[in-house]
Amino acid sequence: MLKEIIKAINEHDSFVLATHFNPDGDGAGSLVALSAFLKGIGKKVHAYYTGHLISTYNFLNTDGDIEQYEEAEDPDSRIAGAEVIMLLDANEWSRTEKMERPLKESRALKLVIDHHPIEESVFDSTWVDVAAASVGELIHKLIKEMGGGITEKIGIALYVTILTDTGSFRFSNTTANTHRIAADLIDAGVKTSHLYQAVYERNPVEKVRLLGHCLANIHMDCNDLMAWISVSQETLKKYNGALWMLDGVVEVVRTITEVETTVLIAEREDGKIKVSFRSRDKLDVNALARSMGGGGHPRAAGCKLDMSLKDAEELVVRKVEEALAACK
Repeated sequence: MLKEIIKAINEHDSFVLATHFNPDGDGAGSLVALSAFLKGIGKKVHAYYTGHLISTYNFLNTDGDIEQYEEAEDPDSRIAGAEVIMLLDANEWSRTEKMERPLKESRALKLVIDHHPIEESVFDSTWVDVAAASVGELIHKLIKEMGGGITEKIGIALYVTILTDTGSFRFSNTTANTHRIAADLIDAGVKTSHLYQAVYERNPVEKVRLLGHCLANIHMDCNDLMAWISVSQETLKKYNGALWMLDGVVEVVRTITEVETTVLIAEREDGKIKVSFRSRDKLDVNALARSMGGGGHPRAAGCKLDMSLKDAEELVVRKVEEALAACK
């Protein structure tokens, strides 16, 4: 819980922070904010992510507070030598992919700060609050509980976590507390219109063209209750695109009136399949994703499949059909 996190911070000096593969706004923003706070109180900190930091969020890392694990200098030694490891916006080591082995093998105290449901913990301590809209909300509470201030860097990073994980305050996870935290960050100097533009209005033309392709190739199933899009590596190459450019596609498709569930099925460079689920208000896609080895939230979840794109399409459509039938 929070008290145990604070105790670990007070009693130790060297920390490694990590988040899930290909960090989104919440993962990247939480890393930057917590790293900046810990450094500000005199701690030694290394913050790592695997995969790629979406270019949308590069402006968060102008000071190099977070490092790509694959490109960092001797990260395994730093992980092995850390006193505390803190996993943010993820509650399974496998979510870190290439970092999984060194993180698990480290003798450090292992902590989790997350807002995704966790069924079985292998960590020394977990602070999981599924009512929080983003992990950034929890980092904000941690900083306040420890008497810390919200610097410009921390404020920007925390606001991005909230902005992205609430869909610009549109999703059902947005609470009164979410708005109170956002107000505190604005009072600390965050320029909301500037951050909105930085996150949502700085798209390369390849992303927009790829979006056009996706919207022109929507599949409808389950009596039009399910809308899904499938994207191969061949398609990504055709549009000079990248996997991160598909972020937000399912949110656009979810606006179709009749649709309860939207799904994006995308082929990664390594051949594995990334599946993103969204639902309107009936289907628990967290349970659906967990049945396929993933997880997330009741209205937003995902999983990774080790099969062909065609097989993944068939599996996902069948699973969604079964889940929708069970809902009735």
